[in-house]
Amino acid sequence: MLTQRSTPRTFHGPNSLLKPLLFVSAFAALSLAVSACGWLNTREPEEPDAGSTSFIPPTSPDIVLLNFTAAIREKNAEKFAACFPEASLDEINPDNDKSYLFEPSAEAAQRFAGVFADWDVERERQAFVALMARVPETRIPALTLSAGLTQFETQSPDSSRYISDYVFVHGASGESAPDTVAGTLSFTMQPADNGFWYIRRWTDLAEDASDATRETWSTLKAQFVN
Repeated sequence: MLTQRSTPRTFHGPNSLLKPLLFVSAFAALSLAVSACGWLNTREPEEPDAGSTSFIPPTSPDIVLLNFTAAIREKNAEKFAACFPEASLDEINPDNDKSYLFEPSAEAAQRFAGVFADWDVERERQAFVALMARVPETRIPALTLSAGLTQFETQSPDSSRYISDYVFVHGASGESAPDTVAGTLSFTMQPADNGFWYIRRWTDLAEDASDATRETWSTLKAQFVN
């Protein structure tokens, strides 16, 4: 009679059963770590949005002033031009008498009579672009208005007038134009048919007519317009 030999069983203790689990867990953790490191190493820093601005729909005269000063501080030509009425706004109503008018200081009007003869919003934009192109990237133009941004001379539902002494330190380099101009500005603001307010008239005055050493903003515009 043959006796069947039994195959001895190998007993796997608790430690033996845990080894595969530990290996899988370690592999998963390592994969996660590698992925995270790769993500951190390959992701480029986000660039600031160059097109972002603080332009606010000009539903009131004081917002126009906010946009105007912000455009200068940010050297933003499009925002600056948006403070003035577009020609298309007046073309809708040909009889509209609210087109833009710039009145230069007396001294500048005499020196640059031909320049200001046909001044319009596009010329404002051109002068601003040319000026800001000369301002170093590290410089921030500074406009100081003695009247602040909320003190209007007159206000009504269809017209507002703002008058203030100003000092404008633009910081443009490589030009004969003075680094600082000063004077008194007067803005007449009116709403268009779209409900937005715009600067319809800009009058520039010398701070002191007897002081010929201080250039006004008018001179700056004439020297930088294309």
